[in-house]
Amino acid sequence: MLNYLELENWKAHGTSKILFSKGTNVFIGQMGAGKSSVLDAISFALFGTFPSIKSRRSKINMLIRNKPEQKNTSKIKLSFSVDNSDYVVERTISINDTAKARLEKNGAYIQSQPERVTEEIEKALKIDYDLFSRAVYSEQNRLDYFLEMSSSDRKKQIDNLLGIDKFAVAQENAGSLVNKVKDIISESDKLIKTLDIEKIKKELLILTEEINTYNINLKENTKELSILRLSLQEAEKILSEKKLLLNKKILLEKEMAEVKSKMSVAERDMLTILDKKLPSEEEIVLFLKELEQKQSSLKKEQAQISDVLQKLQSNFGKIEKELQDLKKNISEKAEIEKELNGKNPQTIRNNIDSNSSLLGSIEMEIAHLSLLKSESEKSVSELKKHIAKCPICDNELTEEKKANLINAKQKAIEEATLKITIQTKNRAQKKDEIKHLTEELNKILLLLEKNKALSGVEQKLPILSSEKKQIEEKIKKEKENFTSIANQLSEVSEEISKQRSVKEKIERLSKLVSEKTKLSILLKSKEEEYLKMEVNNAQIDELQKSYTSIHSSISEMTTKSFSITQMLQDRKKQFESKNKEFITIERIAKDLEFKRSSIDNISKFRNALQETQAILRHKLIGSINEVMQSIWPEIYPYGDYTGIEFQATETDYDLKLRVFRNGAYEWETVNAIASGGERSIACMAMRIAFSLVLVPNLKWLILDEPTHNIDRQGISKIVSLLNERLPSIIDQILIITHDEQLKQVSNGRIYSFSRDKAENKQTVISEL
Repeated sequence: MLNYLELENWKAHGTSKILFSKGTNVFIGQMGAGKSSVLDAISFALFGTFPSIKSRRSKINMLIRNKPEQKNTSKIKLSFSVDNSDYVVERTISINDTAKARLEKNGAYIQSQPERVTEEIEKALKIDYDLFSRAVYSEQNRLDYFLEMSSSDRKKQIDNLLGIDKFAVAQENAGSLVNKVKDIISESDKLIKTLDIEKIKKELLILTEEINTYNINLKENTKELSILRLSLQEAEKILSEKKLLLNKKILLEKEMAEVKSKMSVAERDMLTILDKKLPSEEEIVLFLKELEQKQSSLKKEQAQISDVLQKLQSNFGKIEKELQDLKKNISEKAEIEKELNGKNPQTIRNNIDSNSSLLGSIEMEIAHLSLLKSESEKSVSELKKHIAKCPICDNELTEEKKANLINAKQKAIEEATLKITIQTKNRAQKKDEIKHLTEELNKILLLLEKNKALSGVEQKLPILSSEKKQIEEKIKKEKENFTSIANQLSEVSEEISKQRSVKEKIERLSKLVSEKTKLSILLKSKEEEYLKMEVNNAQIDELQKSYTSIHSSISEMTTKSFSITQMLQDRKKQFESKNKEFITIERIAKDLEFKRSSIDNISKFRNALQETQAILRHKLIGSINEVMQSIWPEIYPYGDYTGIEFQATETDYDLKLRVFRNGAYEWETVNAIASGGERSIACMAMRIAFSLVLVPNLKWLILDEPTHNIDRQGISKIVSLLNERLPSIIDQILIITHDEQLKQVSNGRIYSFSRDKAENKQTVISEL
C-alpha cells in the first residue's frame, strides 16, 4: 500500500505532500495542474523511470521545476508498505549531476546506489517496471494502448505481459538448434571420410620409437657431460691454487726488495748522524733542564713588568682623559663669562614687571570697551523695536529722536570696535616682549649656575700636567727593562732549540739502529718463505692447457646434447600433433553418435514447450476473462453488450464483446463495433483484470483520465464500481481526472489540484 508522497521542485510542484488511503484516491483538477506528475513521480520513485522517460519523450533534467525560475535539484520521497514491512524511497535529480537514491526498510538504511535501490524495490514488490507499466499503471488517455497495436505487436506485448513469451523464444531456439546440429553432423561426416586413421596410427608408432632412441642418447650424453664437468672443476681448482701461489711469490719478491731498500736508507741516515761529534744523552738532558729553568724565571720577570706597564698605561689614559675634560671646562667657562658680560638679571626682572603692569592696563581697557560696545549694541536693538518711550529715561520718543539716538549709539560702537582692535594688537606685542624677556632671564640664570659649577678649574690644570709627566717617565723605564728581559729570553729560547735538535738526532740514531735490526730479521724470514714456494710460469701454462682441453670437450658435448634435445622436441611435437588429430577423429565419431540421438530429444522438448505455452495461455486468459466478465456489468451501463473476453489465436489476442443478434449470442471485436467510450470501458475492464491476475500480491491500480470518451451514465457506473465492487478486490486505486462526477467516490481520499498557469505558479493541493 502507498502511504505518502513528498515532492520538491518536481515539474509544476514546488513543495507538495499527499497522504494515500486504502480504497480509491482521486486527484481532480484542471489540465496542467500537476495531477499526472504525481503518477509519474510514483513510478520514478519505485523504478527510476516512467513512460515518457522510457520512450525518450522527456529528459531527466526537464523534470526539475523551471518556472518562474530554474531550480537546481528536484526530490521525490515515497513511503509504501508490502508484506508487513514499511519502505521509504528517496530519489534526487540535479541539472549538473547524476541521479541519487536512498532506500530504508522499517527505518533502517538498505541501499543508496540508484540501480541497487530499483532492484531491492522490484524484489519487495515482486514486479519490474515493464509489468508495472502494463498491468498497474495506465498513462493519460491510453487505456486502449493494446487496441491501437498491430496484431503481431499485440501478440508479443501480451505474451510478454503474461510471461509466456519465453516459451516461444525457446521453441524458436530449439528449431534453430536442430538445424544447426544437422549441419554439424553433415560436416563431420565429410571430415571423417577425408582422414586415414590407420596411416596416423603407423606414424604415431614410428615417432614413439624415435623418441625412445633420442631419450637414450640424451641420457648417455648427459652422463658423460657430468663426468667432464667434475674434471673441469678439479682442474679449475688446481689452476686457481697455483695462480694464487705464484701471485704470492711475486708479491713476496716485491716485499723483500722494499725491506732491502728501507735497510739501505736506515744505514745511510746512521752514517750522516755519526759524522758529527755528539754529547751523551745525559749531558744534553741536564743542560736542557738548566736552560728551561732560566727561561721560566725570565718569563715570570717579564710578566711582572708587563703588569706594571699595564697599570701605568691605564693611569696615564685616565689622566689624559681628565686633562681633556679640564681643558674643555676652561674653554666653556670662558664662553659663559663672555656671554654674561654686562647682563644683569635684576634689570631684566624690572623690565618684565613694567611690561606686565602695562599689559594689565591694556586688558582692563579692552574689557571696558567691550562692555561699552555690548551696552550700545543692546540699546540699538531696543531702539529699533516699536517702542514709544526711551528704555533708559522713560521719556517720549519721536522717530527723529529715535534715529539720532541710534546713529549716536552706532558711532559709539564703531569707535569702541576700533579701539578694541588697536588695544588687542598692543596686548599681543606686550605678551611677546614679556615672553622674550622671560626666556632671556632663564638663559642668564642657567649660565650663572654653570659658571658657578666650573669655578676653580684653572688651578687643577698644572697639577694634572705634573702627574702625567711623572707617569710617562715610569712607563719609559719599565719598557727598557721589558726589552732587556725579552732579549735575554730570546737568547735562552734559541739555545734550547739548538740543544733539543741535538737530542732529537741522538734519539733518531737509536731508533735507526733498532729499525735496522728489525728489518734484518724480517728480510731473513721472507727469504726463507720464498725458497719454500715451488711454482713457476711453465707449471701454470701446462695446467691452463689441460683446463682448456676439458672445457672444449664440454662445449662439444653440450652442442651435441642440444642437437639431440631439439630433435627430441621436434619428434614430441609431431607426436602431439598426430595424437591430437587421432583423438579429434575419435571425439568427432563419438560426438556424431550423440548429436544424432539428441535431435529426437530436442524435437520432443520443442513440442512440450508448445503444449506448456498453450496451457498457460489458456489458464491465464481464462482467469483474465473471468475477472473481466465479473466486473463488466458493474462498469458498462447499457444492455447491448452482455459480456467481454479475450480470444487468443496463433497470431493475435482479440478483445471481443458479446452481442445478441438474430436470436443468438455472438462475439464481435471491440475495434470493429465499439465507440470511443465503449472502447475505454472495455479497456478499463481489461486493465483491472490484468492487475488482479498478473500482480495478485500488490493489488494496486493506477488510472490517468480513465473516463475519457465515456458518457455520464458510464461514469456513474464507474463511480459505483469504485465505491462498492473494486475496493473489495483491489486494496488501493489511484485515479487522475478532471471529471467532477468522480468526486462522488466516497471510500478514500479526494484531492483538488490547481495552478495559476498565467503567472507560472506552483501546484496547490487541497483535500476535499
